[in-house]
Amino acid sequence: MGIYKSLLQVQKLIHNAQTDSKNPHFKSSYASLESVLDLCRPLWTDAGLVITQDINADASLLITRVMTEDETKEYFYPLATTKNDMHGVGGAFTYARRPIVTGK
Repeated sequence: MGIYKSLLQVQKLIHNAQTDSKNPHFKSSYASLESVLDLCRPLWTDAGLVITQDINADASLLITRVMTEDETKEYFYPLATTKNDMHGVGGAFTYARRPIVTGK
């Protein structure tokens, strides 16, 4: 099965991740990256997909690779960091991964 057919299979089954975390600064709730991945991983596996996410060398892009046995697609998403340190890059990386992995 090709990547797009596999992604369509996942898209038919995916729903919103569980809102399991609180942001006291904004007094809001959100779905943690763990909650999103717990939702997505079994669906990807059943559809024959492997998905990886990395940061490029200068920490300016999130690189998402979507793979099947026969195909690989790469998607690039700019990282918006507010602090030029590991905490800022790590936060931008974690925040950017959520919508990419769910397709929302």
